Amino acid sequence: MRPFGVRGEIRLRPVGEAAEWWFGLAPDRFFLIRNQESPVPVRVRFTREHGGFLLVELEGVETPEAAKEFCGGDLAVPESDRPAPRADEFYVDQLLGLRVVGPDGEDLGAVVDVIESPAGDFLAVQRGAERFLLPPDRSLIQEVNLEERIIRVNLQFESS
Repeated sequence: MRPFGVRGEIRLRPVGEAAEWWFGLAPDRFFLIRNQESPVPVRVRFTREHGGFLLVELEGVETPEAAKEFCGGDLAVPESDRPAPRADEFYVDQLLGLRVVGPDGEDLGAVVDVIESPAGDFLAVQRGAERFLLPPDRSLIQEVNLEERIIRVNLQFESS
Protein backbone atom coordinates (compact mmCIF):
# COMPACT_ATOMS: atom_id res chain seq x y z
CA MET A 1 0.00 0.00 0.00
CA ARG A 2 1.19 3.49 -0.78
CA PRO A 3 -0.35 6.97 -1.11
CA PHE A 4 -1.75 8.06 -4.46
CA GLY A 5 -2.77 11.54 -5.57
CA VAL A 6 -3.74 14.56 -3.48
CA ARG A 7 -7.00 13.34 -1.90
CA GLY A 8 -5.53 10.75 0.46
CA GLU A 9 -6.23 7.76 -1.74
CA ILE A 10 -4.14 4.65 -1.24
CA ARG A 11 -2.88 2.44 -4.04
CA LEU A 12 -2.79 -1.30 -3.48
CA ARG A 13 -2.13 -4.35 -5.58
CA PRO A 14 -4.97 -6.87 -5.35
CA VAL A 15 -3.85 -10.38 -4.51
CA GLY A 16 -5.74 -13.43 -5.63
CA GLU A 17 -8.92 -12.02 -7.07
CA ALA A 18 -10.02 -9.62 -9.76
CA ALA A 19 -11.02 -6.08 -8.86
CA GLU A 20 -14.72 -6.93 -9.22
CA TRP A 21 -14.49 -9.21 -6.20
CA TRP A 22 -12.89 -6.52 -4.06
CA PHE A 23 -15.45 -3.92 -5.17
CA GLY A 24 -18.26 -6.22 -4.04
CA LEU A 25 -17.21 -6.40 -0.38
CA ALA A 26 -18.93 -4.37 2.32
CA PRO A 27 -16.87 -1.33 3.44
CA ASP A 28 -16.65 -2.56 7.05
CA ARG A 29 -15.18 -6.01 6.26
CA PHE A 30 -11.55 -4.89 6.05
CA PHE A 31 -8.59 -4.92 8.39
CA LEU A 32 -5.24 -3.20 8.18
CA ILE A 33 -2.23 -5.33 9.08
CA ARG A 34 1.16 -3.71 9.66
CA ASN A 35 4.46 -5.06 10.95
CA GLN A 36 3.09 -8.21 12.62
CA GLU A 37 0.70 -6.05 14.68
CA SER A 38 -2.85 -7.13 15.45
CA PRO A 39 -5.31 -6.38 12.63
CA VAL A 40 -7.07 -3.01 12.93
CA PRO A 41 -10.61 -2.66 11.49
CA VAL A 42 -10.91 0.01 8.78
CA ARG A 43 -13.76 1.22 6.58
CA VAL A 44 -12.85 1.14 2.91
CA ARG A 45 -14.30 2.69 -0.21
CA PHE A 46 -12.88 1.48 -3.51
CA THR A 47 -12.72 4.30 -6.00
CA ARG A 48 -11.34 2.74 -9.19
CA GLU A 49 -8.73 0.63 -10.91
CA HIS A 50 -5.55 2.30 -12.11
CA GLY A 51 -2.79 0.49 -14.00
CA GLY A 52 -3.40 -2.91 -12.42
CA PHE A 53 -3.79 -1.41 -8.94
CA LEU A 54 -6.86 -0.57 -6.89
CA LEU A 55 -7.29 2.91 -5.48
CA VAL A 56 -9.06 3.05 -2.14
CA GLU A 57 -10.14 5.62 0.37
CA LEU A 58 -10.01 4.81 4.07
CA GLU A 59 -12.52 6.52 6.31
CA GLY A 60 -10.84 9.50 8.00
CA VAL A 61 -7.87 9.62 5.60
CA GLU A 62 -8.15 12.73 3.44
CA THR A 63 -4.60 13.87 2.69
CA PRO A 64 -1.49 12.28 1.15
CA GLU A 65 0.30 12.85 4.46
CA ALA A 66 -2.34 10.87 6.34
CA ALA A 67 -2.20 8.13 3.68
CA LYS A 68 1.57 7.76 4.20
CA GLU A 69 0.80 6.28 7.63
CA PHE A 70 -0.43 3.15 5.85
CA CYS A 71 2.63 2.54 3.67
CA GLY A 72 3.90 -1.01 3.93
CA GLY A 73 0.67 -2.32 5.39
CA ASP A 74 -1.67 -4.91 3.98
CA LEU A 75 -5.41 -4.70 3.57
CA ALA A 76 -7.08 -7.97 4.55
CA VAL A 77 -10.53 -9.48 4.89
CA PRO A 78 -11.73 -12.18 7.28
CA GLU A 79 -10.93 -15.67 6.09
CA SER A 80 -14.65 -16.42 5.88
CA ASP A 81 -15.11 -13.62 3.30
CA ARG A 82 -12.41 -14.66 0.88
CA PRO A 83 -13.13 -17.05 -1.96
CA ALA A 84 -11.49 -20.44 -2.15
CA PRO A 85 -8.25 -20.22 -4.13
CA ARG A 86 -8.09 -21.82 -7.55
CA ALA A 87 -6.45 -25.23 -7.95
CA ASP A 88 -2.72 -25.12 -7.13
CA GLU A 89 -3.02 -21.62 -5.65
CA PHE A 90 -2.77 -20.72 -1.98
CA TYR A 91 -3.11 -17.71 0.26
CA VAL A 92 0.14 -16.57 1.86
CA ASP A 93 -1.12 -17.26 5.39
CA GLN A 94 -1.84 -20.87 4.38
CA LEU A 95 1.83 -21.39 3.44
CA LEU A 96 3.51 -19.75 6.43
CA GLY A 97 4.75 -22.36 8.89
CA LEU A 98 4.46 -25.32 6.51
CA ARG A 99 7.34 -27.80 6.78
CA VAL A 100 9.34 -28.33 3.60
CA VAL A 101 10.48 -31.92 3.07
CA GLY A 102 12.78 -33.46 0.48
CA PRO A 103 12.10 -36.58 -1.59
CA ASP A 104 13.53 -38.84 1.13
CA GLY A 105 11.43 -37.18 3.85
CA GLU A 106 14.30 -35.01 5.13
CA ASP A 107 13.01 -31.91 6.94
CA LEU A 108 14.44 -28.96 5.01
CA GLY A 109 12.90 -26.26 7.20
CA ALA A 110 9.74 -24.19 7.51
CA VAL A 111 8.24 -21.46 5.33
CA VAL A 112 8.79 -18.17 7.15
CA ASP A 113 7.95 -15.65 4.42
CA VAL A 114 6.67 -15.29 0.88
CA ILE A 115 8.70 -12.87 -1.23
CA GLU A 116 7.01 -11.35 -4.26
CA SER A 117 9.02 -10.88 -7.43
CA PRO A 118 8.32 -10.46 -11.15
CA ALA A 119 9.36 -14.12 -11.59
CA GLY A 120 6.74 -15.29 -9.09
CA ASP A 121 6.39 -15.68 -5.35
CA PHE A 122 9.43 -17.27 -3.70
CA LEU A 123 9.05 -19.15 -0.44
CA ALA A 124 11.62 -18.18 2.20
CA VAL A 125 12.47 -21.36 4.10
CA GLN A 126 14.30 -21.27 7.44
CA ARG A 127 16.53 -24.24 8.26
CA GLY A 128 18.28 -23.69 11.56
CA ALA A 129 20.38 -20.55 11.15
CA GLU A 130 20.19 -20.81 7.35
CA ARG A 131 17.54 -19.40 5.08
CA PHE A 132 17.01 -20.26 1.43
CA LEU A 133 14.52 -19.23 -1.24
CA LEU A 134 12.37 -21.83 -2.92
CA PRO A 135 11.44 -20.66 -6.44
CA PRO A 136 7.93 -21.05 -7.86
CA ASP A 137 8.94 -23.98 -10.07
CA ARG A 138 6.36 -26.75 -10.59
CA SER A 139 9.10 -29.29 -11.32
CA LEU A 140 10.65 -28.50 -7.92
CA ILE A 141 7.51 -28.24 -5.79
CA GLN A 142 5.84 -31.63 -5.97
CA GLU A 143 2.98 -31.20 -3.51
CA VAL A 144 1.49 -28.69 -1.10
CA ASN A 145 -0.55 -30.54 1.51
CA LEU A 146 -2.36 -28.13 3.81
CA GLU A 147 -3.89 -30.90 5.93
CA GLU A 148 -0.46 -32.41 6.71
CA ARG A 149 1.09 -28.89 6.81
CA ILE A 150 3.95 -29.90 4.47
CA ILE A 151 5.38 -29.01 1.09
CA ARG A 152 7.12 -31.87 -0.70
CA VAL A 153 9.97 -30.77 -2.94
CA ASN A 154 12.37 -32.40 -5.34
CA LEU A 155 15.38 -30.89 -3.59
CA GLN A 156 18.19 -32.30 -1.51
CA PHE A 157 21.08 -30.63 0.28
CA GLU A 158 24.56 -32.04 0.05
CA SER A 159 26.02 -33.15 3.38
CA SER A 160 29.09 -31.18 4.36
